[in-house]
Amino acid sequence: MKRKIGDCCSNSNNKDMEIVWQSPANRPERHDYIFHNGRRHVRPYYFEFISHVKNRWAGKTIVDLFAQEFKGRPYNYYVYIVII
Repeated sequence: MKRKIGDCCSNSNNKDMEIVWQSPANRPERHDYIFHNGRRHVRPYYFEFISHVKNRWAGKTIVDLFAQEFKGRPYNYYVYIVII
């Protein structure tokens, strides 16, 4: 499935740029690439990644989750990384 970037992103600078939606059922095709100066570039795309969630993660923010699961860094580090 292909959509224009303006269909999904209201604050985009280039609304005519085509976004490729990738999923295991929708493999990339040759026209999904840009060839420039002998190099192949991948067009921007969205990938739907399906993951399982542990019960203890339910209802937590991403910052709280990472701070509790990955204790090697302080809480403020995860706050800073999410804000960026």
